[in-house]
Amino acid sequence: MRRNMIRVREERNLTRQDLADAIGIDRSAISRIESGERGLSEQHLRLLADYFKVSCDYLLDRTHEKPVIKTIEVQVLRTSPLANTPEYKSVIELIVILP
Repeated sequence: MRRNMIRVREERNLTRQDLADAIGIDRSAISRIESGERGLSEQHLRLLADYFKVSCDYLLDRTHEKPVIKTIEVQVLRTSPLANTPEYKSVIELIVILP
């Protein structure tokens, strides 16, 4: 369980500590949630979904549909001659945080 939660965190190059700080919970709680040792409360599920801009179903591995932002990122990757430059990576970071 929680494969998509881990995937979306890692795709954004966030550590568990980064994520915990961003949504206001302990890093150990993130670790236990990702490992399945701890359930995911409705409040934390909503916080995570809002933060990552994905559905709750995606975080709970109920769907394998990629988040919209991933689709945009893939399109940019395929067409940009700057795909491996620092500037490109900065643009992707900005896209990820947009609502």
